[in-house]
Amino acid sequence: MAANVSSSSFSTGKSAQERGWSYVPDCYVVPAPQRQSTLHSEVAKVPVVDLAALRQGSARRPVIVNHDICQSVLDGSLSSGFDFFKLPTGEKMEFMSNDVRKPVRYATSLKKGIDKVQFWRVLLKHYAHPLKDWIDAWPANPPSYRPVYMYMISTYAYRMRNDDGEWGAVEQLQGALQVHLGDHVEVLSNGFYKSVVHRASLINRDRTRISIASLQSLGMDELMKPAKERVHEQQPNRYKESSFRDVLNSLSNNDIREGKSFINTLKMKS
Repeated sequence: MAANVSSSSFSTGKSAQERGWSYVPDCYVVPAPQRQSTLHSEVAKVPVVDLAALRQGSARRPVIVNHDICQSVLDGSLSSGFDFFKLPTGEKMEFMSNDVRKPVRYATSLKKGIDKVQFWRVLLKHYAHPLKDWIDAWPANPPSYRPVYMYMISTYAYRMRNDDGEWGAVEQLQGALQVHLGDHVEVLSNGFYKSVVHRASLINRDRTRISIASLQSLGMDELMKPAKERVHEQQPNRYKESSFRDVLNSLSNNDIREGKSFINTLKMKS
């Protein structure tokens, strides 16, 4: 067994972090076929979007800088997130659920105790649009949580997989926003754009990693299919239509660590 001790400062009462194990339990070990390949020493070259250039129509890139969101707002969002996870266990457990469809959900994996391989993390997920319909369901503590608008920001350590299946580290840019194309964008473009395969990783065992992600999607039951402009004789329809509810059902019914991805269930056989 591995001899690494978790360094997380979050206390949940149920998670691996609080137990302070000096080894990694088997349920957290990813099967060898699903593990990432050896990480190359070179930092991956990830394009950067400068919105000053984007306003001039000259950029289409996955990392955004000069977005006019002040650093104090970004720092405040992360600070409020940290404060929530530091709350007493009882307060956090009010939102505990294994149901990925829950509008407000606290969890210590994806489906704790159900998936064969567990995620070593704690998370809080909640709906946010329209804000007036959901904000009262958000945690009331810490007091700063609700007033802070949850922008998408990814910090600390990050890896992305290229078309050759190799993983590369993505350089952290202070204050930048990571933008990932998801499965439904791949469907909408009929395969012209590909959804991003990524993994968050911890490279400093003495520091807790935290991310805030904002997922953009159609309504729960609205169907996404390839745009008619992307379907023609040379490029026939390659994907079945699906909804965000289908995405959640796939997460609920499958163990994603076993390698079954939602996008592959949508691809039509040629």
